Amino acid sequence: MVGIGARASRLDLLAASLRPGLAALAVLVVSVSLLISPASASAISTTIHIANTSGEGVFIRPEANTGRPAIGWMPEGASPDFHCFVWGQNINGVPIWFNVTYNGVTGYYASYYDDSSYHSNEELTAKYGVPLCGQATSPAPSPGAAPASVPPPSSSPAGIYSIIDAAGGVFFRNSPSWNDSRQVPGEGVYSGDQVQLLCGAFGEAYGPYSNRWWSYVQNLTRPTAGKGWVNAHFINDGMPANQPSPGESTCPASVPGAPGGAGSAPAAATRSVFFWPEVPNSMQISDMDINAGAWYSHQACTPLPPAPLSIPGSVNTLAGWSLGRLGPMYFLHLYPERWSQIHTIILFDPGSYGDMTSSSPSAGCDSKLTQPSINEMLAKWLQQPGNELLILAGRNSEEKPYHIPGTEIYWGDPKFQGLWNFYFHNLWNTKMSGRAIVCDYDNLRHDLVLNYFYQVVRATGLGFRPDGCPVSPKAPLPVRWSP
Repeated sequence: MVGIGARASRLDLLAASLRPGLAALAVLVVSVSLLISPASASAISTTIHIANTSGEGVFIRPEANTGRPAIGWMPEGASPDFHCFVWGQNINGVPIWFNVTYNGVTGYYASYYDDSSYHSNEELTAKYGVPLCGQATSPAPSPGAAPASVPPPSSSPAGIYSIIDAAGGVFFRNSPSWNDSRQVPGEGVYSGDQVQLLCGAFGEAYGPYSNRWWSYVQNLTRPTAGKGWVNAHFINDGMPANQPSPGESTCPASVPGAPGGAGSAPAAATRSVFFWPEVPNSMQISDMDINAGAWYSHQACTPLPPAPLSIPGSVNTLAGWSLGRLGPMYFLHLYPERWSQIHTIILFDPGSYGDMTSSSPSAGCDSKLTQPSINEMLAKWLQQPGNELLILAGRNSEEKPYHIPGTEIYWGDPKFQGLWNFYFHNLWNTKMSGRAIVCDYDNLRHDLVLNYFYQVVRATGLGFRPDGCPVSPKAPLPVRWSP
């Protein structure tokens, strides 16, 4: 086993599917073979039935792909015993496969051929009671012989992927640093190994594309190899450099080798700040997250915080979600002398015209900030060299004109009235308009805009501002435009 990697970068994400109810999961072909062999597994009865087969039924496969001959068959309308689900080969835009038992045969079938409907891994489990494989009480039974059983990961897994560009083997690292390795033979990964991603973190750059994202993984193909840090360059997840794998969370301080913990970044290293709205939070979005009680005074929409904020001069990225959109605006209003230091502002689904004109004391302040207004301020701030406004828009900001009450069905051309009135008015038809980028994720729920894309805040602060609109396998492909 050597410590030298190959030259190829992580693959670009190619496209997204359009299956109704699946929120356009990405065309991410991941050949998954679950290397787990428990003595028994619990069966889950659900309301899912085989469908979309034109009466022909569907094959049961030994793996979550069509690469091997079928080992069974289920007729249209059948409802097998479910065990868990995995991401596997993309079938007509759907990469989810269920592990099931039917007529004594246990294996996988593609979820395209059933009547289920879901937007994410979490919703699938909540709606039907079927967990992600590896998170089940009893893991999926294997259709054939397999190595000794692998204990479930100690933290929430993001997915199972294969290793690439490591033909000679790559040692596990003790932390997100290339030189931090014990170099014990066998402790690491080879090309073709299947690994379970447990979490990740930014660290030392590696490879021709200076990839700074590292994943803490468990080797499933060779369980005796254990766990360790692997640069994302070697993980075949379809994501570009410097981006986490789909659903991958930042490692907490309890993970061996994790760089610090939530909120532990020293002031000198702080590059990004995130402003929370008035909601409880448990996520760590940036180097320095600020709760609403610290930045928002609740009095007459004044930009003055309840107590002075100490935001280091090293900060180059400001971000906010929902009402947190006002955090960066208030900072610009109070500190015009620092406009040349703040190069990126990221707003996650900032809101509608109603949100920005509400009489509620916790909203409506966008329209009340004057001298300068937000419109004037952004136009002047964007004149600074290298500055960019990135807005990741979802359902709230789109403001589609039609909605069926009691449903999540919205349609019609999005209006973006709030953004046009209070953020873009002074950018229209100017040379700065191209520095304001809107990435519109069609009808994506307000909270999911943040959940799917929060990683871009820290990445941008470290110097990896998205080249275009970020993508997620769980979200629709974005439409990019500028005012």
